[in-house]
Amino acid sequence: ALHVLNNNNLKNLDGLDNLTSVKIIELHDNKSLSNLKGLRNITKIEGDLSIGGNKLLASLEGFDNLAEIGGSFSLAGSYLKNLLGLQNLISINGYFKISGNYLLTNLDGLESLTSVGSLSIFSNYGEESALIEINGLENLEYTSNVDITQNYSLKSIFGLRNLKSNLHSLI
Repeated sequence: ALHVLNNNNLKNLDGLDNLTSVKIIELHDNKSLSNLKGLRNITKIEGDLSIGGNKLLASLEGFDNLAEIGGSFSLAGSYLKNLLGLQNLISINGYFKISGNYLLTNLDGLESLTSVGSLSIFSNYGEESALIEINGLENLEYTSNVDITQNYSLKSIFGLRNLKSNLHSLI
C-alpha cells in the first residue's frame, strides 16, 4: 500500500518509478504536491485509489498507464479542472465517487473507461467554476448504479449515452 498523507513540503513522487502494481494508493492533503509523474509505470491498482486535498495538484498525469482499479476510486475535494492523465483507465471494479471538486468542469480524460461497479457524481459546484457536463464517459457501458446529485451547474449528462447495462438504480 502507498499512503502519502499530510506532507506539506512534498512536491512530487519521484523515486517510485519502479512500481507497476500496488494494493492501495491514498494521496491526501499534501499541500505542495504538484505532480504524480513518479507513478507513471503503474498499470494496476489491486484495491482502492483515493485522492483529495492536494491544493497544487492540477493534473492526474502520472497515471497515464493505469488500466485497472480492482477496488474503488474516490476523488474528493481536489483542485483538478479535468481528469486528463486517466486516458488508459478501462475499469473500476468498485465504486467511482467524484465529490466536492469545486474546480472540476468536465470529466475529460476518462474516454477509455468502459466499466464501473457504481458511479456517484455529487456536490461538484463552486463560485468560479463547476461541473457543467459529464463528457468523457462516452465509452462507459457497464455499471449497476448511477447517482448524480447536487451538481448545480450541470447542463448535460449526454456523456452517459452508451450505457448498456441494467441499472439497479438511477438517481
